[in-house]
Amino acid sequence: MTAHVAHDRSTDVATPTQHEQRERWVAWATTVVGCLYCGWMGFHLWRSTGTFGAMFAGLGSDLPTATRLLVDYRNWIYPGCFGALVAILIAKELIVRDKRLSTMLTFLVTIAAQCLAQWMTTVYYLPLFDLINKLS
Repeated sequence: MTAHVAHDRSTDVATPTQHEQRERWVAWATTVVGCLYCGWMGFHLWRSTGTFGAMFAGLGSDLPTATRLLVDYRNWIYPGCFGALVAILIAKELIVRDKRLSTMLTFLVTIAAQCLAQWMTTVYYLPLFDLINKLS
């Protein structure tokens, strides 16, 4: 007969509190990185808008409405849009209890922020597209 030895599984697997602490830490870390990324994108776009505005003024071109709005109201559009995304990320972290879901939502909001930034960058180039079409 073979003796059956009981195995203590508590040493093999992290206890639920350690696992939950790790999930909470990862969720907050991704939220902080997402907030920093949104802030960086907003600042970069805000700074670039002044350069584009000066360039378009030098060209004397008539700006499309979307480009004119970004150039004229950049001082509140970027802080408003990207600040709202940062607020959503932080509020989500305080509301959502499942930290795996919270981390996924952080990535989703960060991807949405990237799409918004890409759209705003495309709006910058609209006058250049018109100029290129006129020269063709």
